[in-house]
Amino acid sequence: MAAKLVLIDNYDSFTYNLYQQLLVAAENTPLSVTVYRNDSVDAATVLSLGFDGLVISPGPGWPDDSGISKELIRQWPKDKPLLGVCLGHQTLAAVCGAKIRRSIKPLHGKTSKVQLKDSTLFKKLPDKIEVMRYHSLVVSSDSLPQELEVTATDENGEIMALEHKTRKAWGIQFHPESFLTPAGNQIIRNFLEELRE
Repeated sequence: MAAKLVLIDNYDSFTYNLYQQLLVAAENTPLSVTVYRNDSVDAATVLSLGFDGLVISPGPGWPDDSGISKELIRQWPKDKPLLGVCLGHQTLAAVCGAKIRRSIKPLHGKTSKVQLKDSTLFKKLPDKIEVMRYHSLVVSSDSLPQELEVTATDENGEIMALEHKTRKAWGIQFHPESFLTPAGNQIIRNFLEELRE
């Protein structure tokens, strides 16, 4: 039986690139991906449909602009995988109590190197990878709650990835679906492996 993933679209032009990447990264494992705009359905409905995993897309604005994303993250079962990308990453952090602030160096359509730490998402990857970034906001390291662990930083020390210590939840600030994030497919494969755990 196919694993069922739900992808929340925060009105981002990259959402369907991410959708395609999820299907490609699944390789020979059956996967169905359902996409909902962040204001087209309520959190209770999504939760009632028995999805195995949740992905929160990039998008414009701040976590408060992400529609049902915050409520879904709050209520999502702790043992089911959840991945936040860009705005989704910031929204996960905000739900856990972190503050979001403007980046020291906003990057839109630029690549940078990020330093990785040991994480489920980064299995089979080197310590440093190049990633594509489109953002002017970041999670503030000064406000990070205890349950979130930083798993990647950029050259300025800004947070590029997080892992929740007691939930199957991860956030990445960069765009894995971009061809300028060569490790993106492996990151998504690592996430999808958690659906089968």
